[in-house]
Amino acid sequence: MQASDAPEVWTWSEEPLLGTRVSVRIAGHDAERAGELADRIFARCEQLEGVFSVFDESSALRRWCRGELDDAALPPELVGVLAAADAWQRRSGGVFTVQAAPLMALWRAAERDGVEPAQAAVDEALAFLRRPPYRVRAAMVRRTHTPCTVDLNAIAKGAIVDLAVAEWDRTAGATGGDGVVSLLVNAGGDLLHRGTGAVRVGIEDPQRPYDNAPPLTAVDLADAALATSGPTRRGFRVAGRWYGHVLDPRSGRPTDGVLSASVVASDAVTADAVATVVAVLEPAEAICFVDGLAVAPAPDRVVGVACLVVDRAGRVWRSTGWADAPLS
Repeated sequence: MQASDAPEVWTWSEEPLLGTRVSVRIAGHDAERAGELADRIFARCEQLEGVFSVFDESSALRRWCRGELDDAALPPELVGVLAAADAWQRRSGGVFTVQAAPLMALWRAAERDGVEPAQAAVDEALAFLRRPPYRVRAAMVRRTHTPCTVDLNAIAKGAIVDLAVAEWDRTAGATGGDGVVSLLVNAGGDLLHRGTGAVRVGIEDPQRPYDNAPPLTAVDLADAALATSGPTRRGFRVAGRWYGHVLDPRSGRPTDGVLSASVVASDAVTADAVATVVAVLEPAEAICFVDGLAVAPAPDRVVGVACLVVDRAGRVWRSTGWADAPLS
């Protein structure tokens, strides 16, 4: 290929969207087609935000939780993500949950009052958490009680990215027939790459979470997704002590073993879900969990998933499938 035939690269961003900045990076040979694709992706993200948002009382999720939307009337996108959340809750033994809201509320109140939550209140929240708000049977979702509390924030951003890119995946993305050869969507750190080639992504050092700090390492993302979870940037300050925002659904307390968990997977929902689980587990448990996903019996096997974990002491743990890329 001649140098003049190399694809051009265009980048667009919108904020606020999904509560964060969403950027779209497209490489191709047709600026007009690339711009049209970016517009479609942003529009789809906005539309899906109205499906999954826990902050918008008119979203499909909130109306369903209140009983204003029948199970049979759920948008298919919401059915798919609720089913995925249920599957990850089972795979993780309850470490992944969609009912963390009462626990979060306890720790926000603790920050306001300057006192850790009483154990009785934590136990009550944990009992609520273990009561499933819905069941999935034969690709159908049924509420078990109304109203219910379901928070899909742990995977909704990844789901929106996956679904926004899906139209290109299904059509011209397979052949590059629209003049676009690769696509990268970044929604506040949830990344999805599709098309040819690869993009090198730096992994933030959680002990130096500054915009101008060099990355801890890097990874080459090729037709895959990346998500990172950890307590470094968000949390609760209770009576002068800092607690990360990642809560363990088994104990009801903030975790303290992992500073950050970065996960590469074939899609953004999987990367989000696994990063959420890995951020809760102790590092050795996390590595075993991720490595076990690749060897689990079908249909629970997850192909192409890998993680990098930084523990409280700054030690770096890598699953079998993780491959560092050179820093340049």
